[in-house]
Formats: sequence, structure tokens, C-alpha cells
Amino acid sequence: MPFVNEAKVVYETIKTLSNDDLRGKTIEFRAEIRSAIEKEEAELQELRSRIENEYDMPVEEKENIYKRIEILEKTSYDKTQAVLNKILPEAFAVVKETARRFAENEEVE
Repeated sequence: MPFVNEAKVVYETIKTLSNDDLRGKTIEFRAEIRSAIEKEEAELQELRSRIENEYDMPVEEKENIYKRIEILEKTSYDKTQAVLNKILPEAFAVVKETARRFAENEEVE
């Protein structure tokens, strides 16, 4: 219920947005997620590149890299889930308003 109540409050603001601003909310949501996991994703990319390109890497070092990758993937996932839970009411309000506009209009620009 807390999410529903918050979505109702946010909806009042969302329904005043223009079509372009409403579309822009999805871009904002994606940017917020990317920003939250930027550090982890950069390190993951570097570690994966090392594994792919350093053929003569010692086995112990590879094992340590794979362990680090597992930790980073979990951290990235947890941060993503936290952001998704944070934006959930607003995202729901955006979907609700988008659906309302499609239902009430023959054509949406």
C-alpha cells in the first residue's frame, strides 16, 4: 500500500506533463539506474577484458578476478533493485498516465 499511496501522489504531477516530458521520464529512469551502477559496470568491463585478453594470466589471478566479478555483479544487481524500488511509484504513475492518454485519444503525438 505505501507504493500505491505514493504513486497516487506522484500521479498528480505526472498527469500535468507534456507527451515529450512523459516520454523523457523513461530516459531519466534509465539514467538514474546507469548512474547508480556506473562504477561497478566500469570495473566489470575492465575485469572481463583482462580475462579475454591476458591469455597467460596465472590461474590464481583468474580465480580472484572471477570472484571479484561475482561480487560486482551482485552489487550492481542490488543497486539496480534499490533504484527500481525507489522509482517504482513514479514509474507506475508514468505507465498509468500513458495508458490513460492512449485510451482517451485516437492518436498520441
